[in-house]
Amino acid sequence: MKRLALRGYGNHGRDMELILSESRQNAFQVTAVYDIDYEKTGNTEFLGLPVRSPDALDEDYRAGLFDEVLVTVYEPRVNRRIADDLLAKRIPVCREVQHNVMAEPETFPLAEEVQEYPERGYRRFCYSNVYLHVTKRHCIPFVFDQAGRINKAYWRDYQLKLMPYGMYYQPDPGMPCRDLAGEWALLAGLLSRNYWHFTYETIDKVHLLEKHGFRGKYLLAKPAFAPALMRLAGVEEDRIVWLEDLDPSINYRPERLVCPVLGDDPFHDIVEVRDAAPVLAEYAESVRRKLMIDGDYPARIYVKRIGKRRLKVSQEWLDQHGFRTIVPEELSVEEQIRHFMHADIVLSPHGANSTNSLYMKKGSVLIETFPTNYIYPCCIETCEERGIHYLMVTGYRHHGHTSENTEETYTVVERALDSAVRAAEKLTAADE
Repeated sequence: MKRLALRGYGNHGRDMELILSESRQNAFQVTAVYDIDYEKTGNTEFLGLPVRSPDALDEDYRAGLFDEVLVTVYEPRVNRRIADDLLAKRIPVCREVQHNVMAEPETFPLAEEVQEYPERGYRRFCYSNVYLHVTKRHCIPFVFDQAGRINKAYWRDYQLKLMPYGMYYQPDPGMPCRDLAGEWALLAGLLSRNYWHFTYETIDKVHLLEKHGFRGKYLLAKPAFAPALMRLAGVEEDRIVWLEDLDPSINYRPERLVCPVLGDDPFHDIVEVRDAAPVLAEYAESVRRKLMIDGDYPARIYVKRIGKRRLKVSQEWLDQHGFRTIVPEELSVEEQIRHFMHADIVLSPHGANSTNSLYMKKGSVLIETFPTNYIYPCCIETCEERGIHYLMVTGYRHHGHTSENTEETYTVVERALDSAVRAAEKLTAADE
């Protein structure tokens, strides 16, 4: 067994501490940890090792505290520089902790032929004799076979950039196993606890499965909004097993595991929202029929974001243009959706809060704002599919106007917002 020191104890280092101790404990033992913020850190979260200054690495290596150093700073350039510095001091750098090799979904034990759905881009795999495991930290699911190969249909490249689990965690086929009778669908990934990702990458598949006769059970992550969205998709909670309730010390073996996939390469780092848009639009119309009631809902809403990347806009400006503020976290999922359903114009900073534009009526307008350094219009395809007008307003620096932009808040020039509202008024008037 090789004794390792970890150089770096940010999020990546913390995850690697657990991964090496949970799934690679037969090959590696973490015996020391070093980080530039060692004074603030104290001891490590999992093993309770003291976090030491990187200046002590040379002396500790000569004293035999570890055999090699695994550099666990995620940023590639910094990682390479640290590794080069260690090698220059004749301190060995570990190269043996290799990335997992994800296997194609077609290569796993199929219970039936791959089904091509009539909806463009969607396929359905059905497996037998595969295993499911969830990690202790983050409750991340893996599907793998008896040889330990990981099915890449449950991973996306952009997810791997956020977490080292997909790269390094190795589920063990030899762990105790519990059988799950019947048919199951696992619809969960690293970002499934985010409202947008759950809606755009899970609910479309739930709608499709239900539409085409799936009556089995679902394995899902359980963010607070998940039960409500699943009910709206026609699935009650007695058909759901939440990943958080599974035992991470054992494996599970579903009798039949259904895996709906969108796109030829589910591992690709670009979400194929355009292919999902018709299915999501169909789902949205079914939700509108369930929730459409008369009520005192404002025609113009401003969706206030409480997390990072908050838009700073004055109450005076909102009052002047007739916007009523809603805070999604203060409303039930159903009430959030109803506000969007009844609105003619929605002003929303980019984030999970703009997801509910999916339920807006045809001819209405979504005005989505972005900071200068974070422009990802993730709802534009579904707006286009459903006949919802989409306007983007971003921060900018031009002609003496400067948009503030920090990690927490940003501004856009009010003249740009004025222009967007005037355009929205013309669009809604033209559709009346």
